[in-house]
Amino acid sequence: MASLSRALAAAAVLAAGCAAPTWAQTLTLQQQRMNYCNVVASSQGLQGDWRKSYLTACMNGQNPTPATANKPLTVQQQREIDCDAQANTQRLGGEARRTFMKSCLRM
Repeated sequence: MASLSRALAAAAVLAAGCAAPTWAQTLTLQQQRMNYCNVVASSQGLQGDWRKSYLTACMNGQNPTPATANKPLTVQQQREIDCDAQANTQRLGGEARRTFMKSCLRM
């Protein structure tokens, strides 16, 4: 009888232990939003006040553009965009694209 009680108790503990991870992995809508906002902020490299303001807006349900999107492009960044557009227009790929980009970015 005692061994049956122990077996039932062990089975109950095992069942509770198996159910706990499923419950712990269920995220609320707020937690899901926080995870999403953090991933986006991290992927954009936001730090400090920019990150804080982005996370606040994101958590309030707004779809803010990351603060880095408001920065003006440098000359080099604009050149890369222009060269990339030209390479796309010419439908270059592989080695031909690398050669074109290398020469285009030197101008």
